[in-house]
Amino acid sequence: MYRRINDFRLDWLASVNKAEQVIDTITDETMDQAMEAGHNTLGSLAWHLTQSAFGIGRMLEVPVKPPAAEEQPKTAEELLAHYHNTAESLELGILQHVKDDMLEDRVHFAGEEMAKGQLLRMIIDHQTHHIGQMTVLLRQAGLKVPGIMGPTKEDIEAKRAQSH
Repeated sequence: MYRRINDFRLDWLASVNKAEQVIDTITDETMDQAMEAGHNTLGSLAWHLTQSAFGIGRMLEVPVKPPAAEEQPKTAEELLAHYHNTAESLELGILQHVKDDMLEDRVHFAGEEMAKGQLLRMIIDHQTHHIGQMTVLLRQAGLKVPGIMGPTKEDIEAKRAQSH
């Protein structure tokens, strides 16, 4: 649970950076990559993150610009732009309308009451969960996984090759 808005802001900026690196790796041809038929795709997961940022803003009663599209965009470039704009709007809305002394205030989420600071922690955890799913799908799609949590297998192999 967050007790200071700036602590959330720092975590949010890092999380958004990671999400944007992953979403930026998606290509138009791999938007439909899924573990198997009927499961979430790279495109649907990225769109879900976009919609979630908007939804959390509404729950916190802060102004967040909704995504400019009502449905998942058709291109990876549009998807990244929608995510970026919505994530940035959420950050600005929170910074302008939620103060440290409000983080203990209760909000309703998923049938229960929780502190606003706890909900902010949940959006970070939620986003991290889906970023992890997306990295697996990137690898399945044959794309290079960005080293968002440290070097990837390819990064390590490239470094070894350089040192020999």
